[in-house]
Amino acid sequence: MSRVCVLIVGGLLYCLGVAACAESVSPSQTVRIAFFNAEDFKSDATSGSGTWGTVADIVATNGIDLLVLSETEPYDAPRFSQALAARGVTMTWRMTTSNTTDPNEDNELEDEISVWSHFAITRFDQVVRGSYQDPVSGNTVSAPRYIARVNIQVGSRSLWVYGAHLKAADTESDRQRRRAQAHALEEYIKSNHAEESEWIVICGDMNTITPSIEFIDAGTIGYLTMKSDNPANTANDFIAVNLVHLPLPGGYTWRSPSWPSSYAFPDAILDHVILSPAMYARYLPDSVTVLMKGVAPRISDHYPVMLDVSLE
Repeated sequence: MSRVCVLIVGGLLYCLGVAACAESVSPSQTVRIAFFNAEDFKSDATSGSGTWGTVADIVATNGIDLLVLSETEPYDAPRFSQALAARGVTMTWRMTTSNTTDPNEDNELEDEISVWSHFAITRFDQVVRGSYQDPVSGNTVSAPRYIARVNIQVGSRSLWVYGAHLKAADTESDRQRRRAQAHALEEYIKSNHAEESEWIVICGDMNTITPSIEFIDAGTIGYLTMKSDNPANTANDFIAVNLVHLPLPGGYTWRSPSWPSSYAFPDAILDHVILSPAMYARYLPDSVTVLMKGVAPRISDHYPVMLDVSLE
């Protein structure tokens, strides 16, 4: 069976370059989807090499066709493109978001979401940035980072991908901002999609730290999985795939380099790939995995999440 791979990275998009045509795909192909918070590719800034090439190795070794990254910047695009090309990987469709105030500034944390694909990106939008009401506290809070919305045409098939990077840290204010943006995205998807039947992927660094608060239906993951209309409607519930199939303690996607001295929490599942019901029906069992564990030196404080869906 041939394979189509998708990697999704956090952020919103503007066009860095678009190919004239996309590769075709046969109905027997499998789509590999991955997300990675690359932590600004910053290990290259300190060591001079490593991150662009290491992430390109991940793409080449695992046969990823659609790549989504968070914590990138426009500065990274030509260097990452060169690293991919050096490994024989062609990803001619690429987009990045415009969250950065100064896209020419390097050596600072730049929080774009970039999308790299073998296949045609036929539409991109930057959505759900602004002030929103936290549905639990009722407070109006800010969500300053766009969420990326991308349509990818895989042969005759249409796949919608959302890339997000929600507010970090674990104060009550932080949790309210995560919930508010997650709920705003839930409402956006319900207003703009047939969420039960369309192929939709939500992925990103959701910064979901405290399970008792973040993972219940009235929490960040609950809203990202379309559960605010439960119990009246469970047919549109999305599935947080790596959370369900790779729970803690082994399924962590974030590990503090210096726990417990520098952070207030240990291993956590911060990064998620979430599928709509129709997309989850095409999920290949046991394909979800967390990559790069045990690999040294670490190139990010996060680990990539990858899974396969079948187009048969």
